[in-house]
Parts: sequence; structure tokens; C-alpha cells
Amino acid sequence: MRYRYEKTVLGWNYHVVNEKDNRTMFHPNAKELKNLKRFCAANKDILEEKMESESNYGLAFFACGYDGQGQQDFIEYWDKRGVSVF
Repeated sequence: MRYRYEKTVLGWNYHVVNEKDNRTMFHPNAKELKNLKRFCAANKDILEEKMESESNYGLAFFACGYDGQGQQDFIEYWDKRGVSVF
């Protein structure tokens, strides 16, 4: 997996680069690369599924499906670890 350090509306953060089209994914992102790498290692299958998808669903949807509380728990879990996920 490749990473890119970019400035967005959220400031300077590390982002995952979609290998398929070389575009930067807005989510996930993190201020520290080690946190983003930890997320990617734990959720590689979810990231790959998202990269292949044409849908506009967030990563939390790919992780938890239609379980809204599960999605929120997933987002909060990674937020506490320095990673912004949607």
C-alpha cells in the first residue's frame, strides 16, 4: 500500500493512495503515518473492497454494513487511535 502526505480541508494528513487509479483516498487519513499504517494493516480487505467499488459508501459501511451503531463504534474506535474514518 502507498501513502501520500497532502493538505486537504482537514489540514496536512497522510492518506492512502488507490493503486488502481493512483488517486488519493480522502478517508482514511491520519496526522501520523504509523497510525494510518496500523489502520491499513488491520483493515486491508475493507480498503481493497472500497478501492474496487464504484459506490459512494464510506469505509465504516464496508466494515459494518447497515449497522449504524456498528459504523459509529468503528469510526470512534479509530478516531481514538488517530485515524479519521468515514
